[in-house]
Amino acid sequence: MNYFLISLKINFILGVRNKQTQFFIFFLPIFLFILSSFIFSNPKFSYFSISILTILGQGLYSIGPIIKIHQLNDFDKVLKLLPKSPGIYYFSLFISRILVGLLSLLVLSIIAYSIFLYFGEKFYISYFLKALLNFLFGIIIFGNFSIFAMKIFNSENINLLPLHLVYYFSLFLGGIFFPVDILPSYLKIFSYVFPTTYMMLFFYSSPYYLLGLIVWLVISVILVLSQR
Repeated sequence: MNYFLISLKINFILGVRNKQTQFFIFFLPIFLFILSSFIFSNPKFSYFSISILTILGQGLYSIGPIIKIHQLNDFDKVLKLLPKSPGIYYFSLFISRILVGLLSLLVLSIIAYSIFLYFGEKFYISYFLKALLNFLFGIIIFGNFSIFAMKIFNSENINLLPLHLVYYFSLFLGGIFFPVDILPSYLKIFSYVFPTTYMMLFFYSSPYYLLGLIVWLVISVILVLSQR
């Protein structure tokens, strides 16, 4: 347990201090949220979409590729010299990314509360709770997929193409930039392939859309276990 907690603390501190993390997980989401809120005068949609955008980016790029970098740098050999399993370290890395993401969501929600007041709207606690639930599902789903992608496209270099494809298709077909309802019928069918669609529908519609996230959670776990 001490080894796990120490690894968790180190990975959390490294994650927070990382310049890319600070920009893409903290500063950029706040900037995009404020900008889109004033452009579209709809802070509610902006909060939902930007929070999901942050979850998507962090899940895809801050877990699987980092593990792959460690493996390419032969960090596994160092971990195997320790009395504990390397899996414990990587699990602590995964959990640390969840904690960094929760901190990012909290900061974004505090900013959102102020922006909502500016527009004369109420920031309900249910908004934050839904964003929190979406985060917990999303970080695991996309984190597992990134691990799977790094293993299935195994090479001496880090191949981010499958992650880029999921990221950009999710932006335009997954309800983040455009509501699913305004998509043409032939594209709307494909939108239900992406977990982000169920996240946005969970925000706006029924909690039954959580079933879609549960299905994707199970699929993501199966994908990771299939590569062990």
